[in-house]
Amino acid sequence: MKLERILPFARNLLESAVKPGNIAVDATVGNGHDTLFLAKLAGPSGRIYGFDIQDEALMSCKTKLREHDLQDQVTLFHTGHENITECIPPLHFGKITGAVFNLGYLPGGDKNIVTSLKQLSRPSINCSKSWHQKASS
Repeated sequence: MKLERILPFARNLLESAVKPGNIAVDATVGNGHDTLFLAKLAGPSGRIYGFDIQDEALMSCKTKLREHDLQDQVTLFHTGHENITECIPPLHFGKITGAVFNLGYLPGGDKNIVTSLKQLSRPSINCSKSWHQKASS
């Protein structure tokens, strides 16, 4: 059995969940690739909420969104995703159709700022993790 690589697999899942006019979350904005992808899926009538603790990440994402004229449907928060319920309007609770948590560190950024699975795990929550590793030659 051949398994699909994680990025195409995740994008296929999001494409099946996020449709024009939908609401979605990028919980770890990073360089903005996933935020941009979600904004394209949700279209101009949708709403995307993005979270990141690093200014550098948010600036990179804003630039990327402006380059594609998608900045108006995205709201970015300079805070961690643990504050999601304080940031997203209550009228959108229960209406979010997709969310991305791309854990790790900001590519090209400070590798000391990293999200680990241990930080997110609770006894009552099942977590699945995967990561891409270059094959050794």
